[in-house]
Amino acid sequence: MVLAFVILIGWLMTRRHQGPSRSDDVGVLKPSPPAAASPEKPSPAIEPQSSRSGGIANKNSTPPGNSEVSKPASATGESDNPDIVHQVIPNVPRSARNTITGRVKVGVKVNVDRKGDVSGAELANPGPSQYFARLAIEAARQWRFQAAQEPNREWTLRFEFGRSGTTVHPARTSQ
Repeated sequence: MVLAFVILIGWLMTRRHQGPSRSDDVGVLKPSPPAAASPEKPSPAIEPQSSRSGGIANKNSTPPGNSEVSKPASATGESDNPDIVHQVIPNVPRSARNTITGRVKVGVKVNVDRKGDVSGAELANPGPSQYFARLAIEAARQWRFQAAQEPNREWTLRFEFGRSGTTVHPARTSQ
């Protein structure tokens, strides 16, 4: 009798831990950081890719369009849009990309000073993942714009992360 009870308890405990919980069924999983590697930093390298939307693409992504987007970036990280001098696309490790189901969209609002430097950046839409939100805001802080007489200009950078690459759609939100 005792042996049957021990077997029943053991079976119930292993049965409980076999399937994923409902909270694990999400579109984006947070990747675990590499144990020996340094933290990922955005890379200034951009691989141009012509997309239907005219956004700036890294790898093979074709997101939906936006009426106020700049033209694709050149291989040097510069855009055909004269207001954008330098742009950075986040470097996302393959292991993190593999956690994406669909697209992870993150909006970053940046303030640009007279010199063209980003003077402030905040999340306009953090999306479902703190990891991808952090990558987007770190990259946005490295963007450079054309110098202007205006004391403060505002841009929204919409990052779209997918398994095949990352696309950025910059849009000026203040004149």
